[in-house]
Amino acid sequence: MGMLYALDDPYAEYYDNSSSDTLNAKLNGDYEGIGIEFVKLNNGLVYILSVMKNSSAFKAEIQKGDIITAVDDIDITTLDNESFLNYIKNNDKIFELTLLRGEEEIKVNVEKTRIVIESVEYSYKDGYGYIKMNTFALNTFTQFQEAFNKLNEKAIKGLIIDLRDNGGGHLSAAEDILSLFLDGDKVIY
Repeated sequence: MGMLYALDDPYAEYYDNSSSDTLNAKLNGDYEGIGIEFVKLNNGLVYILSVMKNSSAFKAEIQKGDIITAVDDIDITTLDNESFLNYIKNNDKIFELTLLRGEEEIKVNVEKTRIVIESVEYSYKDGYGYIKMNTFALNTFTQFQEAFNKLNEKAIKGLIIDLRDNGGGHLSAAEDILSLFLDGDKVIY
């Protein structure tokens, strides 16, 4: 960690095993899990930041803002972040989560499944297509191509490609997307 501070670079980061696994899954475009993004709160509870569409967590109607207090009757405050992730990662089964939603305690069963990360969103309005990419994962080009083809079926007048908040990723995915718009004579750098 001291070497990072010596760099005097505000963008340099250290990734522990848990963070590294999460980043790699995001860049691969899929992972085994229940389909939530979360943060561990100071009190040890797990706050759900988002729920991925078509995941088992989504099907179990888990919502952004829910707080996990227990997994399989294990008090979540006894597990650090990495232990919680490893518990989900190393067990092939259905988990019982105890959630707080406001003042209400809810118990839901969630199965660990393969989650495909959707890195591309698209829409159509007033003759224009809009495609947003939040990362360049291994499956981003395929998702982009599907969105682009569906928008082209509507005979769009123009296309907006939104890369705001895109954290980067695989250069090959970006190159493949650019190749849809540039001929082979152009140099991409």
